[in-house]
Amino acid sequence: MSSILQTPTPDAARRIQRIQVITIIWMSVEAAFVVDDYEPFRRFVCSMLEQSSDFQIVGEASDGLEALQKAEELNPDLIFLDIGLPELNGIEACHRMSSVVPAAKIIFVTQNNDAETVRAALSNGASGYVLKLDANNELLPAVEAVLQGRPIYQYACKARRWKRSFGLT
Repeated sequence: MSSILQTPTPDAARRIQRIQVITIIWMSVEAAFVVDDYEPFRRFVCSMLEQSSDFQIVGEASDGLEALQKAEELNPDLIFLDIGLPELNGIEACHRMSSVVPAAKIIFVTQNNDAETVRAALSNGASGYVLKLDANNELLPAVEAVLQGRPIYQYACKARRWKRSFGLT
């Protein structure tokens, strides 16, 4: 009686291996959602992320309420969020999104640089915080740090005074 299971031919084994590699690559792509009321800056963030094959832009929004609705609909892995949004500010949107899409990592990209705002953002569910002025150089390293679970304060609190205000020094 012959065995039903057979050892795959070398060619079949290579095809199986390629499928496994493609599956691993596909699974590592992060679905990104970008929220900012200033369309040119949204485009900038999207273009930064599109430089890497690790990210797929799944949506954009221009106000906090729209962002909350789309986040629930799209279930992104990463949310890039501004603080100064119409309809619902970014801090409140972040707080609500943390309940709606709890697995999503939220990274603020904003011009707001006072320690109290950073503290509010982080205590309401943000995983990272990048200043818009520094986004060109720090956005992708901050995303990498957040995805690897590294401390966010090195990206949220560049200035020594910020680190002191968080008790990190």
